[in-house]
Amino acid sequence: MSTLVVVLVVTVVVAVAVIGWVVATYNGLVRRRNAVANAW
Repeated sequence: MSTLVVVLVVTVVVAVAVIGWVVATYNGLVRRRNAVANAW
């Protein structure tokens, strides 16, 4: 494999990991906001 392919694969994997972390964090915050709203 060429160096370019390795760099592209690593970049895509890191980007997917970051996007997954952002989605999980957002979902956690929404879940907490809904829990607070339901507590009242």
